[in-house]
Amino acid sequence: MRVPTPPIDILIVTPLDEERDAVLARLPGQRQLPPMRGEAAVYYYATLPATYSDGEATTYEIVVTFLGEMGQAEAAASVAAGVARWRPRYVLIVGIAGGVRANKVALGDILIASKIIGYELAKAKPDGQAPPRQPDDLDRGLPPRAQG
Repeated sequence: MRVPTPPIDILIVTPLDEERDAVLARLPGQRQLPPMRGEAAVYYYATLPATYSDGEATTYEIVVTFLGEMGQAEAAASVAAGVARWRPRYVLIVGIAGGVRANKVALGDILIASKIIGYELAKAKPDGQAPPRQPDDLDRGLPPRAQG
């Protein structure tokens, strides 16, 4: 079995294994990669052919993994390990957006945030009140590029 060599095009990280499984179900021919010595993460590899609107064709090399544990430190460590190993052009965090109201979006919709609040800092206290927190702005250039 050929193991892909860095750099790859896209590293997809999912917080939950169910989300990983949903992504993998959309990637025909995906396969689990053998771990490197001392590596805890599990990676899956797939290629995805694509054709642009001008007729140009390409194939993306994609690696998928999941966090396994929740939390900012765990997520940062997992993404950092994936980036160090695979040197991707793009990193996507893919999940079900559990905090989004169901009547606003449908399952499968792609949401791109313009602001973010770290959930660990915004968790409600035992009295039901969440501490005040201002959202952080994300890359202002990303949403317009993603929409067009």
